[in-house]
Amino acid sequence: MLKYVKETFKNSFIYGIGNISVKLVGFILVPFLTDPEYLSVEDYGALGVFEAVSQILVLILGLGLYNSLFRWYYEQSETENKSTFFTASVLIIFLIVLVSTVTLFFRESLSVLLFNSSVYKEIILLAVISTGLQAIGNLPATLMRLQDRAAFFTSSNLLKLFVTLIVTLYFLLFLDQGLKAIYVGQIAGFLSYLILLVPYFFRNIVFRIHLPVFKEMLGYGSSMMIAGAVAASISVLDRFVLNSRSGLEEVGLYSLGYKISSLLKVFVIGSISMAITPIIFRKIEDEDNKRFYTKTMTYYGFVMMVCIIGISLFSKEFLKVFTGSTTYWQSFSVIPVLAFSMFFVALKDIVVTGIHITKKTSLITLTTAVISVINLSLNFLLIPYLGAMGAAIASLLSQAFFFGGLFYFSNKVYPIKFEWRKLFLILVIGALVVYVALLTNDWELLPRLSVKIIAIILFPFLLYPFNFYEEIELQQIKTIWEDWRNPANWTKNLKRLFG
Repeated sequence: MLKYVKETFKNSFIYGIGNISVKLVGFILVPFLTDPEYLSVEDYGALGVFEAVSQILVLILGLGLYNSLFRWYYEQSETENKSTFFTASVLIIFLIVLVSTVTLFFRESLSVLLFNSSVYKEIILLAVISTGLQAIGNLPATLMRLQDRAAFFTSSNLLKLFVTLIVTLYFLLFLDQGLKAIYVGQIAGFLSYLILLVPYFFRNIVFRIHLPVFKEMLGYGSSMMIAGAVAASISVLDRFVLNSRSGLEEVGLYSLGYKISSLLKVFVIGSISMAITPIIFRKIEDEDNKRFYTKTMTYYGFVMMVCIIGISLFSKEFLKVFTGSTTYWQSFSVIPVLAFSMFFVALKDIVVTGIHITKKTSLITLTTAVISVINLSLNFLLIPYLGAMGAAIASLLSQAFFFGGLFYFSNKVYPIKFEWRKLFLILVIGALVVYVALLTNDWELLPRLSVKIIAIILFPFLLYPFNFYEEIELQQIKTIWEDWRNPANWTKNLKRLFG
């Protein structure tokens, strides 16, 4: 188990750098995008709607084939994998060209549909092209994960970061292009990324359509695509409802709060998922696989809660330092609620393991369809009374229900005994720590920051009286402390960890 923990930590760290590079542009640009000189609050709200559409569209364009590659990669020969990769690439590229062409002819109607105005018609086309390039890029990115090419994944994404940032800043600051600058920058970044990956792509394909397994993969992937798109809608429907009920300004404030809470999704959930997913599938036939899945859930929940506490407690300070207008400071109120919803987002990636093992992905589709209806109902119910906070509460409840539904079905087809008492302790104690620490928000800066830092440090210790840690875990913690407490050993330890 310890070997896999180390492997997951190492790859999560490397993938984390790559994920940071993917999304860092958005956070570097926050001071500019929240400055009315470059982008109005309404345009920032429109950006939130575009990002919501993009999340769903990239899943549809991918046809769930990224998930299928994971499920079948270890069951095929190298030649079969190369021909399958080629087949998937051809199909996805064809679909992207088709959708982009349709958007070109109907962009004005789509702008009116989304915003009751044609003002965003050109931005819609650029957003679809950017999303299509992202969908293409996800294929080689998936292959890198399957081949454990974490360093290559990170370096290629760093190039994309650099190009995207430079082009975006030029079009935003010097050409005053507003929203258009964001998508021109993204397109330039994705194109540079894809050009860099051309040799890697050709090394991993065989020019042959591989239909026998691909048909089965497409069926599996289609279920995952529908499930993923509906699941994404759970995260993005709130912006559409907010737009229709409260207007783009409210969407803009909520979107910033969502963006900050999504740091957890991008840097923690995304990085750990990239590292742990290949191991989960490699462990399917091992005798100790259920023990591995059980402890993975517990450790993942613990790491997530530490990060949730950090985001919840320090987001107010972040907003005051980095936003370009005091208007955005009120975004703070929704961040802790949205952050706690990420706890369930993270753990549902582990709880569905049984469904993936048995290939019964239709159960995910069924669950997501039901939850999307619940989510939409909650948004319509809560937003008229609570505005952005109503959307945040709807998101938290929907993700909790989603997690519970997926566990119910997964446990039916492949029972795994997760450590529910420990997960409950993590959630409850984490929530209490955040609640108590946030009571200091009206204090002066220094005592407020001191209490919040102490709260994060105390969290692991507050779990100890409830017998949260096993004896072997306490011994391992003691060993790690002995190895790392002396700074002179850090270089040696890092070489051992990443070697």
